[in-house]
Amino acid sequence: MRHFNGHQKVEPGLYFNLRKLQFRNMEQGGRLPGSAEDTYRAVPTLAMLVVGPLLGLAFVIFLPLIGFVAAGWLVTRQVVALNRRLRRGHLRAAPRRIGN
Repeated sequence: MRHFNGHQKVEPGLYFNLRKLQFRNMEQGGRLPGSAEDTYRAVPTLAMLVVGPLLGLAFVIFLPLIGFVAAGWLVTRQVVALNRRLRRGHLRAAPRRIGN
């Protein structure tokens, strides 16, 4: 893969900025966005035809998993916070009435 810097003139194609995790499609030749510190790599079309569906498959598989993990983390966090409040005495049970 060839490396290019921001504001460098390039041919039409697909370019990837690894630092920003950003693809840039240059339909016409021109200058890449960003500063001289930004490094872009030219992505071959054949590589995108192979990797694109694999990335989509990974997204479809792991998106529900991430949802369950996030929900479990939130519930656990709430239970721990409630437990701390109970131990500190911030939440007290209502007093019981004995007899009439």
